[in-house]
Amino acid sequence: MKVLLISCGDVGTEAGFRFQARGAHVTAWRRNPQKLPPTFHGQQVDVASGQLPPIDPDTEVVLFTPVPASRDAAGYEHSYLQAARHLVTALQQQAPALRRLFYISSTR
Repeated sequence: MKVLLISCGDVGTEAGFRFQARGAHVTAWRRNPQKLPPTFHGQQVDVASGQLPPIDPDTEVVLFTPVPASRDAAGYEHSYLQAARHLVTALQQQAPALRRLFYISSTR
């Protein structure tokens, strides 16, 4: 199984480890990919920018755990709404094998 973790922070990283334990190939996108575990295929991506790398068409599971770019209305709109729109468009076009999209939002 191929899994894509988007905005991969603490929650995404833990999920990624659990997917890997079940034999999944994990790709993780994050603004700062140096913070990703070396076992993940990491890429520097800001989803809200709309500049997304190609998505592996065999991706079956996507876990999106957005983090606001700033703690104000504009930051939340940018990171939650705009990012989700860009992501859904890209998934519709590039991920025909997609079975599940998880959108997880948490509070501090």
